[in-house]
Amino acid sequence: MIRLRYTFPLIILNTMSILALVAWANSPKTTLPSPPQSGQFTFVIKSGDFDRMAQVHIPKGYKPDAKLPLVLLLHGGGGSGTTALIKDGWATLADKEGFLIVAPEGLGAMPKLPTNFKTNPAQWNSGQLNLRSPRAAIDDVAFIRQLLDDLKKKLPYDESRVFSTGHSNGGGMTFRLAAELSDRFCAIGMVAGRMAVDNPKPTKPLPTLYIIGTNDPLMPLAGGEVKSPWGSWANRPVVEQLEKWAEAIGCEKEQKVLSEKDDLRKVEYLSKNNGPKLTVIYLKGHGHHWPGAIQTLPESMIGPIKSKLNATDTIWDFFQKHSQIVLPQKPKLKSDNVSPSSLNWTTPAIRAERVQYQTFDSAAVQSKVSYHVYAPEAYEKEKDCRLPVLYWLHGTGEGLAGIKPLSEFFDDAIRKEKIPPMLVVFPNGLFNSMWCDSKDGKVPMETILIKELIPQIDKTFRTVAKRDGRILEGFSMGGYGAGRLGVIHTDLFGAVSILAGGPLDLEFQGPRAKGNPAERERILKDTFGNDLDYFKAQSPLMIVEKNAATITGKLKIRVAVGSRDFTADLNRAYSEHLNKLKIDHQLTVVPGVAHETMPLLKGLGEANWDFYRATFGKK
Repeated sequence: MIRLRYTFPLIILNTMSILALVAWANSPKTTLPSPPQSGQFTFVIKSGDFDRMAQVHIPKGYKPDAKLPLVLLLHGGGGSGTTALIKDGWATLADKEGFLIVAPEGLGAMPKLPTNFKTNPAQWNSGQLNLRSPRAAIDDVAFIRQLLDDLKKKLPYDESRVFSTGHSNGGGMTFRLAAELSDRFCAIGMVAGRMAVDNPKPTKPLPTLYIIGTNDPLMPLAGGEVKSPWGSWANRPVVEQLEKWAEAIGCEKEQKVLSEKDDLRKVEYLSKNNGPKLTVIYLKGHGHHWPGAIQTLPESMIGPIKSKLNATDTIWDFFQKHSQIVLPQKPKLKSDNVSPSSLNWTTPAIRAERVQYQTFDSAAVQSKVSYHVYAPEAYEKEKDCRLPVLYWLHGTGEGLAGIKPLSEFFDDAIRKEKIPPMLVVFPNGLFNSMWCDSKDGKVPMETILIKELIPQIDKTFRTVAKRDGRILEGFSMGGYGAGRLGVIHTDLFGAVSILAGGPLDLEFQGPRAKGNPAERERILKDTFGNDLDYFKAQSPLMIVEKNAATITGKLKIRVAVGSRDFTADLNRAYSEHLNKLKIDHQLTVVPGVAHETMPLLKGLGEANWDFYRATFGKK
């Protein structure tokens, strides 16, 4: 690959602080308290021959027993973690949304000397350094790995929701971490980062968001010679770098345009196998500045500042939407000694407008069990009103990432009077419960939902406590659950919505199972006790056949799936099964949509609202 010509080779410049100096005269000290508390602290570890520092921001309202999501923030060349936290707005957003930020400090081009913006800029070994530079000999991947390991001992965090972001050289380092340390992260996002890894082969592909200005002098779209305060180098065209990363995470090389506006263009590299995608936002006329940040460098150096986008908010929204797609850890259900009460029956609270976090005491598992509830404005204003309830069953993963966008989606529809006011309940279905009672009885998910949660909701909230006041809806694993439970319990639900449900085959050999045999093996063992007959007995296919006589003409059923979804053929086959049983239902295949919740719901258009109105009425 092309290397920099100078001893201080490197990095694409980040908007950085006026002061990027690290105090080397005295050895840095850890100030992170034990137990942890809200505030900003320094955390120091020994990595290689160096004392490496990171700034740790703990949000306001932090509770020591909470395991919050963590964002790794990598500053750009010449910058610092301290400055990036404030300048780019990450500390403010963390306080608002309730997540941890760790902003490590890079080392200088001459790593044994103090950093200085002009003469010894702090940088990351992202793959773009001159191999003769002493900085290229320092392993920053090892540093980040050790940082995450050591930090969790002092400040426990949710290891299933760890993200990395960075600007410029920090964005390039984010690419490298995603290539060499992907098992530790859930998704990545960056601004104007250079993808400089020669042959990226991540063990786990990660959802990726890339933001770039079309008039960036330090990361020109067309490539070519780049000049910075530290020298010059030749850069490959941005599209070549993106195509290389797209291929590394299993995506097509061709872009699909998602939207085109006066100020930005949003494209996507679609996955070849319904996995994570690469999303790119081109900011028209914008330079190298982190969009929405405080300006600290002149436009003569970083190019024009044109975009009104807030990159920090945009990247965090992306992280939230993708936190359940690729999770690094799976629940430990394989041990015969696991008790029901030791599972994750309580999740972290999701902060979203009009969403409450609640728990109740479950007799089935002898533990508190959590859930979230969205309540519309009408519920607060009209104290005597009773509202119908939509029960939303999430897919594989804890489903936390979907709560905010879904609640906002329904809230917007209610405000615009597309659907009547209703409560939306988001139960905790664990990672892969399949929304049924496990064969060994350790995960009685159906029992908790039907016999405990629904009565709890009717007791706690002002609900329309009858079958015509309840809809059961779910996506993926949740669609599987809705197809089971809604058909079994027609006395409780007036309508069932199966969105991209799965697995909808009796042999558990569909595309996802074949593509991920380890996941199939885990689910088959943890939930179904390695008993294929028990799996078949729980299948929506068998259950609807068994209950055909009782649901005909009584239960509203819809099936919806995207045309590009790997479950599409099986959902069509399920619809054909209903036809053979002469069960009235609605099948909708949404063109161009893969295995994604929000695009599927939005792609249904007005027909989506018709379904809710048909059950709950227009007002």
